[in-house]
This record gives sequence, C-alpha cells and structure tokens, in this order.
Amino acid sequence: MHSTSTNVTTPDVLAVVDLHVAAFDPWKSGFDGHASAREAAGVLFSRVNRSADDPTAVTVCLGGADLASLRAFLASPERAKIMKESGVVGAPTTTLTTPVEDLTLRDRPLAGAFVRHHVADFDAWKRGFDARAGARAKGGVVGHAIARGKDDPAEVIVYLQAESLAALRAFAASDDLKAAMAATGVIGAPRVSFVQSFATQP
Repeated sequence: MHSTSTNVTTPDVLAVVDLHVAAFDPWKSGFDGHASAREAAGVLFSRVNRSADDPTAVTVCLGGADLASLRAFLASPERAKIMKESGVVGAPTTTLTTPVEDLTLRDRPLAGAFVRHHVADFDAWKRGFDARAGARAKGGVVGHAIARGKDDPAEVIVYLQAESLAALRAFAASDDLKAAMAATGVIGAPRVSFVQSFATQP
C-alpha cells in the first residue's frame, strides 16, 4: 500500500496474514531479524499488528511487488522454518488482496482496527466510504487503508488508525456507522479486530 507519510513503494499485492504465537516478544524479535530475507524476496514493506484482545494473535501485512513473487515467498520452506523457530502456533491464515487506497501513517505505533466485510457493489460502497471522511475524523480516525480480495473482489478489508483504542472501539460500535454500512451495501455483519500496530518496516 502507498503511504502519504513516508516514501514507500506502492505494492501490486498485499498479503494479510493472521497467526498465533507462543509468546509475542520472541516472535517479534525473530520477525525483525529476518527483514533482509523479506526484502530479498521482493517484499516491499511489512506492518505488524498485535491483537488488543488476544496477546497471542498477530496480523502481519506484507506488501509485494508482484503476485507471483509474494506467493513464492509465502510458500517458501525458509519462511516456514523461520516461523516455526520463532514460535508460530498452528497454520497461519493468509488473505491475498489488491491494495486500493492507503492514507495510513507509518512512522509510529498507533491503535488500529481491521474491518472485514463483503459488499454488494464496491464502487457504490467506496463512494459512501469517501463521503464519510468527516465522520471518521470526528471519531478520531487519523489514517486508513482499503484492500479488496484477490480471489473474492466483493471482500473488502478496511484498516483504520487512531491515537487510542478507546476511540476506535467507540467509532466501530456507533449506530451511525452501522447505518452507513447498511446504506452502502455491506452484506451481513462485519468482522472487526482491534490491534496495536508497529511502525512499518522492510
């Protein structure tokens, strides 16, 4: 995803990887120590997000220059070995997406929320989303990104940033947001996960 706050190349594909770890700090140390391996594999950037509600749950976003290279990296034996050594528990769940828009802040840790849902018409939903920029700002949202599923373009992942988790929780729970989602064609109930993000790195 492209950033307005730092000079990061816009990726062609974004992998959203959900995983569980035995202990966060050893896993994060291992992850940070293999930045060069990610860069060599064509990963343009990564963002680590730790669940605010489950200390063993982590969501990693990996931006790739092209789909084939990112798929190869995700399937590589070296990556599997690194994950095992750093304490990843079970098999990660990976969603490959097409980045649509990125207005996130990358220079510091922030509270975040992943909002995952399906929409009836993406263009109509996006117009409605854009029209609510003022409401997001009033609710404390300072940055956002949007991606669509590669395999299912009706699947939309919205990433919201704020200075505090309390602000994000209140915004996500508001009746106003629920009404706006219904009006813009969101299908069913969205899946929302709150996280603490870390500064973007290679």
